[in-house]
Amino acid sequence: MGLDTRRLRSNSEIRPEAKACLKGKWGQPIGVSLVIGLIMGAASSFAIVALLINGALFLGLSIYFLKLIRKEEHSFDDAFSGFNHFGNALGVYFLSGLFIFLWTMLLIIPGIIKALAYSQTFYILADHPELGPLECITLSRRMMKGAKGKLFAMGFGFALLIMLAIFLTLGIGMLWLGPFIKTSRAQFYQDLKENYHTDAQI
Repeated sequence: MGLDTRRLRSNSEIRPEAKACLKGKWGQPIGVSLVIGLIMGAASSFAIVALLINGALFLGLSIYFLKLIRKEEHSFDDAFSGFNHFGNALGVYFLSGLFIFLWTMLLIIPGIIKALAYSQTFYILADHPELGPLECITLSRRMMKGAKGKLFAMGFGFALLIMLAIFLTLGIGMLWLGPFIKTSRAQFYQDLKENYHTDAQI
């Protein structure tokens, strides 16, 4: 049981595949990313509202972009389908955020490590809405064993692109970069899933 890291695709292989998924159909992913981003931004002014809805919105984004990379039928409404599993989405968002906060209170680096370890929880919940929040968090931690460095490198690369998009295009480039990042992250999870071996199918 565990992750076969030898078979994981490199980030340089994942990124072109993400671009291929978006080729010729950027419009809807841009719209989804923009609308959800605006909703989250507005909710951030009201802590209790953000706490209540962000989990469902993150889950909806995970569902939408997983369907996109799997070439399944998808629609704008999928971005809001996380509200169909509101309780579990809220639980995942609250518990993972709480655990990361507590680890960060000890030291910044352990907090970053735990954030990477819990990074797949919403994708797991998207595939398995029957799982409870702690089960999703635990499975994410197990799946990410041996893959945290790879995701950190991907995130660092995207951070540089975000800075370039902000300074060179006054943020306009984020309209395309946002969906590209989300598609790449979904591809990352799909690669993990295909190479994680356990007694039970995930």
